[in-house]
Amino acid sequence: MDRGDETINVLSSLATENFYRANGYQLIRKSGFYSEYTTWIPCVNFKKELIRTRGAKRLYKHVRSFLPILNRVFLSILLVLVVVSAIILLPLLISWIMSLF
Repeated sequence: MDRGDETINVLSSLATENFYRANGYQLIRKSGFYSEYTTWIPCVNFKKELIRTRGAKRLYKHVRSFLPILNRVFLSILLVLVVVSAIILLPLLISWIMSLF
């Protein structure tokens, strides 16, 4: 990835085919090779698109700059919800206490 490669190609045994599929690799083709010129070993070729590190770092930095703003917005919404809940529940609580006497 440091060299700027955009994809990775993998030659997989049939036993690990499900692993690569489950982790986002795309099937290119089924293939194989001869071991010691006598035994055919079936394989599967996969590829996976890599995240460009420069773009990912830039995106991370951009998203991270919004966290303090999002934190303040979340806390403001939470405060409003608590105040509205108190306003709605306070008369109910007072009438419940009055009914006890």
